[in-house]
Amino acid sequence: MESKTNIHIGEAINEACKSRFDLTTHVSGILREIGMPAHIRGYRHVREAIILVIADQDLICAVTKALYPTVAKIFATTPSRVERAIRHAVEVAWDRGDLQTRHRFFGYTVSGLKGKPTNSEFIAAVAEHLFMLSAS
Repeated sequence: MESKTNIHIGEAINEACKSRFDLTTHVSGILREIGMPAHIRGYRHVREAIILVIADQDLICAVTKALYPTVAKIFATTPSRVERAIRHAVEVAWDRGDLQTRHRFFGYTVSGLKGKPTNSEFIAAVAEHLFMLSAS
């Protein structure tokens, strides 16, 4: 049985993003705002991973076992290439992005020692941001 919170969030997301196109457009806007250029391969992989996590929150707990293979299948590639492309996209966004924008999306959730979020931290933070927007 789903909790009221999950049902509320799901209804809010459905209301805010009535179609996959709207959700894709919204995620694309966030990725560009963070500083991820659309011309790199990992951009499409990150966008798809975020959309999949929004549809099934359990995927963020099974990134290597379920999320990467699902994205790999969509783009006719391997899970290891998906992981690498996403890692590269996160690195580029972290280097290019504005500090205030990064702080708004990631706050203090990223270790200062590592310098950038892991793939799953990045995907989870953007998905969570969308959940929060849809819940308000």
